[in-house]
Amino acid sequence: MKELESVDLGELVESGLLLCINNNYLHPLGLSLKVSSTSGNKSLEILRTDDPEGFAYETDIPKEIQDTIKNVTEQFNSLVTTKHETRKTNVGFVEQPLS
Repeated sequence: MKELESVDLGELVESGLLLCINNNYLHPLGLSLKVSSTSGNKSLEILRTDDPEGFAYETDIPKEIQDTIKNVTEQFNSLVTTKHETRKTNVGFVEQPLS
């Protein structure tokens, strides 16, 4: 396995990946990842709500945000497909068996 490298939290936000993960996966479950910055130090927080509908954006989502979510989701889904195919070919599974 290659050496692991850290991803800057700012990069996660700027790329739109955090928005995609929140919107498509976590918000429906009532969870949200949030990057906070205190004195220049970034940290990742996990927020939770007990609302049955989970987290929801306001009804009037700006077009720019809608476009970002759509574009990043398409890129993310394409990357996932490619990574899944590579992983299946190289190690024989996508999700590693736990037993």
